[in-house]
This record gives sequence, C-alpha cells and structure tokens, in this order.
Amino acid sequence: MNRQDEPPKQRSRLHKTKWFVLLWAGGVLATLLVAGVFKLLMLGAVKQW
Repeated sequence: MNRQDEPPKQRSRLHKTKWFVLLWAGGVLATLLVAGVFKLLMLGAVKQW
C-alpha cells in the first residue's frame, strides 16, 4: 500500500516546489524592478540638484 501512496505525494511535492519557484522568481523580478526604479529616481534627483 505504501508503494501506491507514494506517487501522489511526489506529485503534490513537485506542485508545491513549482509554486515556490514561481513565487521566488516573482520576488526576485519585483526586487530588481524596484531597485531599477529607485536608481532612476535617485539619478533624476541628483541631476535636479
């Protein structure tokens, strides 16, 4: 019975891992985007001074 129970667990684990990777990638992209915008704002502020 254990052998029959294993495949669904692996599928759910892969599904969770996929979501974790997607969330992580989204977080990294968001961080880079915010950093880029902040950098542009800082450069703009420096040029105005």
